[in-house]
Amino acid sequence: MYLQKFTYYFLNNEEKEFIKTSRVYKTKTNSISLVQCPQDIEYLKVFEKIINNSDNNFQGILPNYTYCKFWQFILFFPFKIKQLHHYLQQRKWNNLFSKLGILKFYKSNELNFINKLKCFKQALIFYFKIKDKRFLLNHVYDKIKCGDLIYDSFLRFNNVPTINLKNPTLLLYIYDCYCQIFYFKSLVAKNKFISYYTTYSSYISHGIPVRVFLNANIKVYSIILKNDNDYTVKELSVSDNLHTKSHWNYKSNFQKLNHSELRKLGYEKFAKRFIGNNDLSYMKVNPFKKSNLNSEALKNIDGVIFLHDFVDSPHGFRNMVFEDFYEWTIATLNYLKQSNYKVAIKPHPNQKDASSKFVSRLKLNYPDFLWISEDTSNILIFNSGIKFGISVYGTVLAELAFHKITPICCGDNPASSYDFIFEAKNADEYFKFIENHNNLKFNENLKDQLGEYYYMNYMHN
Repeated sequence: MYLQKFTYYFLNNEEKEFIKTSRVYKTKTNSISLVQCPQDIEYLKVFEKIINNSDNNFQGILPNYTYCKFWQFILFFPFKIKQLHHYLQQRKWNNLFSKLGILKFYKSNELNFINKLKCFKQALIFYFKIKDKRFLLNHVYDKIKCGDLIYDSFLRFNNVPTINLKNPTLLLYIYDCYCQIFYFKSLVAKNKFISYYTTYSSYISHGIPVRVFLNANIKVYSIILKNDNDYTVKELSVSDNLHTKSHWNYKSNFQKLNHSELRKLGYEKFAKRFIGNNDLSYMKVNPFKKSNLNSEALKNIDGVIFLHDFVDSPHGFRNMVFEDFYEWTIATLNYLKQSNYKVAIKPHPNQKDASSKFVSRLKLNYPDFLWISEDTSNILIFNSGIKFGISVYGTVLAELAFHKITPICCGDNPASSYDFIFEAKNADEYFKFIENHNNLKFNENLKDQLGEYYYMNYMHN
């Protein structure tokens, strides 16, 4: 493991080839644009295209990857070792990005000691004020909403399913967030930037510069990679700072196309997913491949809960009823434990190891449910005769509707504009949807809605 980390400091063959074939771009104007510099060769190639097609002078933003436990911070030496490791990694990537003509890089840990001390003091004050998880999620510091970014960063970099508000490590994430807000606001005050190109807008290191720049009226673009070296570009705004597509506009945008045949095309493309055509590029395995699970195991099951990756960012959309996937899961299982419904649970096929370990503990705590393998084909599940499926906001919701199985959810999602999902606005409504799932009916235009949704979500840019 440590030997593998050592190799991160040096160029691999693909990176060496990039240096050979790339060229240094000459500045044509005095306008300055910023580009995030992630440690990812595919994004490096995309940003090469963007810079090549721009007349602006480009400078780099280096994301902060150095997060540690509170005890590591106090002992100082373990924290410095981690910082050194990331510094040596970043030095290589600075060399790669410099081949694009980026010669100046900004990083939030360049903040001077006095200002860091001020940020730590403010973080400490807020840390002791935190009442509950919702209080943290709604936190705004210096006019920048940041509670959700702190929350999701803590889960992701600590590999935990939920936040322990008494954990002193949380203080370090609040402190880092405040430092980044202070740093990027100072940066904007001293420089005139035209635009900023980023990867994601989630987590502290991605989200804080995005929100600070948007508040300063700097144009911000999120670049998301797709298959076959393709990518999408989304211009963000103060009212829409999510790197995901603006799904709440799907209906109105589709009407502007004035082409009803696109619904048919979307539906036909959607149908191909269920004969094994994996059109979900982010999935590690095809969720519709053949499975060896005995279909008899699902014969008397009323519904299935489709779990999420517990250490992934839960706040990637506009809102959700529960504070995180852990709170949603526990509340759902405790409710169903008291009901007469027979329910199966499928872990997320893409979940990280930390999430998988938590699922193992859930299995011990809730042995009365049918726990099925994460490799189980959704085709087998959809054909088993189940009456409903539950997810916070997963893509499985539209798939359930396609098979006329009631999809129940409790979070904003790409299908929120349509009537084929049953999206609860609060916990009471969520549990009522589960209790009364037999009374939830699809509209007659289900097929048209599914076709339109698929076209807008997967085919239309």
